[in-house]
Amino acid sequence: MATDPPSDTSDDTPPPSPREEGLLGRTTDAVTGALTDAAAGVGSLIGGVAGGVAGLAEGVAGRVVRSVDELGETTLRLGVTGLARSGKTVFTTALVDHLLRPDRLRGLAAVAEGRYRAAVLRPQPDDDTPRFDFEAHRDAISAGTWPRPTRRLSQLRVSIRYTPKSFWARQLGDTRTLNLDIVDYPGEWLSDLGLLAMDYAAWCRAVWPLLEANDPAAAEWQALTRATDPAGPQDEALARRLAGGFRAWIVGAAADDWAVRRIAPGRFHDPGDLAGSPLLTFAPLRPDAGEPGRETLWRLMERRFDSYKRYVHTQFFKAQFARLDRQIVLVDLPGLVAQEGAGLGAFTALLDDVLRCFRYGRAPWPWSLVSRRIDRVAFAATKADLVPSDQHDRMTGFLDALLFAGMNRARFDRAAVRTLALAALRTTSEQTVRRDGAAHLCLRGRPEGEAEEVLHHPGSFPAGPDHLGDAAQFRPLAFAPPATLGGGRALPHARLDHALEQLIGDALT
Repeated sequence: MATDPPSDTSDDTPPPSPREEGLLGRTTDAVTGALTDAAAGVGSLIGGVAGGVAGLAEGVAGRVVRSVDELGETTLRLGVTGLARSGKTVFTTALVDHLLRPDRLRGLAAVAEGRYRAAVLRPQPDDDTPRFDFEAHRDAISAGTWPRPTRRLSQLRVSIRYTPKSFWARQLGDTRTLNLDIVDYPGEWLSDLGLLAMDYAAWCRAVWPLLEANDPAAAEWQALTRATDPAGPQDEALARRLAGGFRAWIVGAAADDWAVRRIAPGRFHDPGDLAGSPLLTFAPLRPDAGEPGRETLWRLMERRFDSYKRYVHTQFFKAQFARLDRQIVLVDLPGLVAQEGAGLGAFTALLDDVLRCFRYGRAPWPWSLVSRRIDRVAFAATKADLVPSDQHDRMTGFLDALLFAGMNRARFDRAAVRTLALAALRTTSEQTVRRDGAAHLCLRGRPEGEAEEVLHHPGSFPAGPDHLGDAAQFRPLAFAPPATLGGGRALPHARLDHALEQLIGDALT
């Protein structure tokens, strides 16, 4: 598959799992929801026209107009999905920066056709969600440093004013407004979505084989876990010791082991306000305990595991992910390949677990009035600036093969899917070098921690997951942001505009 050229080269009951809420269950949910919302809408109309309109807007679509003044406005909720170190914070910062300064978005049709007027930041719709600190992240990049990784859920609204392409749409007004609500969160939290499909016993069975490989740094905790009797009495002090050791193990091991990340509760990495709470005071126990009694340590851990899942389902999945309209999935392919395939299978399984939790496609009318689904998805191989552009076709081919199952499900559910290699922030430029009679496309940039630029060729990117034997020939460098991004300049990128065209281009017509 051909890759587009870089567009900017100058620069107490467990909650139901998302899977259980999908497929066959969705029809029942939709019917129930439709009847409930319809009844609520009728009641509101009887109570008064203004209240009825507002009630229908909230209950039917959640994104339709809320007053006559907002008749020319639509809203889309974009989820930036990616595991830790996939580049979510940089992507979101660059995306917002370019929407505010669209000169380099030539691959976005509304810009290329002169219909993109302007964009501004507006107050976000969810008052209980922290604001994405765009300004601080942009300042960090301008100073030649990377922004701090995301440590909490955050949100930002960008409102885009544009001229409709359709003659009939223009009869309702010469301009329209698209409100784009962007959701960001720590990548470690994604592993929680896979846990929602497990009960405590299944989770213990998944964790236990990983404990068979003795970790010297966690020897004391592992020995305590093996020696603990799940049928023993409930003991808070013991529960805290086990949970503390478990957290120390996953935080230490998860940096390099995707198999551990797949079963690690995400909030254990960065507890925040939950630190020390019973919600995070659980750990795996021996899964061969039979049927422990009611007042046993097993039941204590099981109850807290279920409480944790209920919290995740309510506060994270249901409140955020179940409301998405568009999605971009970011994968750090250069980082994965540089590990020579270590943990690639576990990484793929974890990401597939995550993708199974989302609802893709277009719901048939009238269910589309009561059911939100992700109808457009972009799968992006990030950090493409670490790979010469003449190898970007290999990156997209690799990603297509790696995530085929998830992409195929989304396409089957009638979602529009596109794969691309992109750099939300381009840290390198390209230069052709001749050596031994052959021309090589090399990268020029400033490595992290160094003051001077270097010329570097990372080697050959493998053609696909089946060619990881070639990964030893690929050695990318980590580059720092260019030191010339201050003074209000737009950030250099590669194909960010093509990603935006996939995600919101249809909404700007």
